[in-house]
Amino acid sequence: MQPGFLANGRKGKRKPRTRIVDVQQPEESGPPPSAIVASTPSSSSMPTTSLVVLPAAPVFMRPPRLAGDHKGIFAKMAADPNFRLRFFTPPDNSFVFAYWPDIKHRLLARPDAFTPLSSPARLPFEIRAVPGKGMGMVAKEAIAPGALIVRERPLLVMPATVPVVYEATLNGMSYMPEDVRSTYLTLANCLPKLSQMSGILNTNGTLLDDMPGQLDDYCGVFRNIARVNHSCRPNARPRWDADLFAGELRAQRAIAAGEEITFSYTSTFLPSAERQDILSHKYHFTCKCILCSLPPALLAANDQVRTYLGDTVLPSVMFGPLAQRGMKEFLDLERMLEMGADDSPTLWRPLARELTRRYCAEGKRAMAVKWARKAMEMTLVATGTDGGWAAVVEAPEKTDAWRSPGGGT
Repeated sequence: MQPGFLANGRKGKRKPRTRIVDVQQPEESGPPPSAIVASTPSSSSMPTTSLVVLPAAPVFMRPPRLAGDHKGIFAKMAADPNFRLRFFTPPDNSFVFAYWPDIKHRLLARPDAFTPLSSPARLPFEIRAVPGKGMGMVAKEAIAPGALIVRERPLLVMPATVPVVYEATLNGMSYMPEDVRSTYLTLANCLPKLSQMSGILNTNGTLLDDMPGQLDDYCGVFRNIARVNHSCRPNARPRWDADLFAGELRAQRAIAAGEEITFSYTSTFLPSAERQDILSHKYHFTCKCILCSLPPALLAANDQVRTYLGDTVLPSVMFGPLAQRGMKEFLDLERMLEMGADDSPTLWRPLARELTRRYCAEGKRAMAVKWARKAMEMTLVATGTDGGWAAVVEAPEKTDAWRSPGGGT
């Protein structure tokens, strides 16, 4: 896997339910919510007589980017002889965590830190050779949108600061248990000019957000997630759960048995030329996915839609009042997302939430269930929980938005 976060490279733009209705609704397709959110935390459990509050719209924030402020790190190192990179290995010797002072105790203070992880009882994938790509992750069975593919702890976590990260990588290997080290050394290295340790880290390191008290960005290398190859039309999405100190991978659209599992190493809103430039610069390959292989005219049309979605629609949806928009705008957005072949939750979540609210207000149950299911799937992908949407899928008529034009806003 080469997930798009070189420490010194360029970056692209940038988680018991009660059934309370008759499920024999022929117009409502898709697996029951329990099939998707099994072994996933939920906030939707509630008595059957309670009013279901429509989940709030997602809140978008622009997180600060910390990597690059290396002068601050070096100044602290010069001023304080005790300010040095430190290493932590948990009792089960499952990974190595290199950290700047004042982070370890904050992590350990979290109630779920380093507790045993839950993952699918039967992993729905296998790691095998993929023609033209080396090793990759391939589905062994059908995987529903929003479903958990794998949840795992990293093999190695390191600050993304350059050039300290290179020295830290070499030093960190001496702390790495032999079985972890042997797995780490089997991963891809597209940067042979660097040391093997550093090349693997920079090839496979995924940016980790929400590290408490962080002075720097951190990146992690994972056993299975590191095997996932790139596609500009990905069917999965990774996320970092700082509370569990684990990464997880979820399906963002339906994945068929035998289909390769992929995610994007670049922003999905970039045009193809920019995507190819980033991939060539960082990972030294040319993407030949289903989108990049389109005929020139269709590829240009797709680029135009993606650029419009990223430059115009995304800021408007993220920071604008959706309830004031006309229905036609939302249906046009749905068509553009389909045309642009974007399956990520970034735009689908607010779209699905608002359409659920509107169809509930109109009393159109089948359409409300359809869009509530989409909102649930996208919320699972983005947060790791259903966010309360499973209850809406089960009984939209019990929400505060049902036949209430102003409800759920």
